[in-house]
Amino acid sequence: MEQLSIFEQLCFCTTRIETVDDNGNSYSGTGFFFNLKIDEQRVAPLLITNKHVVRGMKKGFFRITTADQNGNPNYQKHFTISFEQDFEKMWIFHPQDDIDLCALPINVLVNAATQLGNKLFFKSFDNTLIPNSSQIQSFDAIENIK
Repeated sequence: MEQLSIFEQLCFCTTRIETVDDNGNSYSGTGFFFNLKIDEQRVAPLLITNKHVVRGMKKGFFRITTADQNGNPNYQKHFTISFEQDFEKMWIFHPQDDIDLCALPINVLVNAATQLGNKLFFKSFDNTLIPNSSQIQSFDAIENIK
């Protein structure tokens, strides 16, 4: 497997999410891959996006780059994960209304793609990238967002 630079890896941390509402109107947004650490042995791979991207959407899909036989990204081949109904119901919404985030567990989807002969290539953020309170205090060029 070739070593990708940090900037090349960042290209594989996000995906475009395309949706369709009950009236047939099309929309799009983005999501990012995140590995949520459950405990020392378990990680839950998630796709994170905003609630407003999926709320009220009947259909939705996103694509993930596939990997070649050496584990490198195949830039010309992608695997589409598609939901033809109840797209909104697939997501876990943050319980606070004023926090515009939701998550889609993707482990089952990745396993299904693998069983169909598609090795997926994506990079995930994880808990170590979330700053603690003291780290946030040291930021000098940042604004508070919700």
